[in-house]
Amino acid sequence: MPEGAIVDVSTQIFARALGPDELPAELAAFELRGTVHELGPDGSTFDAPVTVTRRVDTDTLGVDLDDEFPSSRLPA
Repeated sequence: MPEGAIVDVSTQIFARALGPDELPAELAAFELRGTVHELGPDGSTFDAPVTVTRRVDTDTLGVDLDDEFPSSRLPA
């Protein structure tokens, strides 16, 4: 996060892994092959652009990026 992105420095930004029973309904049709994270706190705004980066080990997931998106797959 760049300096000055958060005006209130007491705001605690977090990323929390969601359990299977916490997933949003719109993901129900997908076979997830990774972890879904909640970013918060909800409603946070920033005074400068921020970037969220997540690394995905495609070898561990057993996917070929030329053929499919690595973190989810629609069931057959």
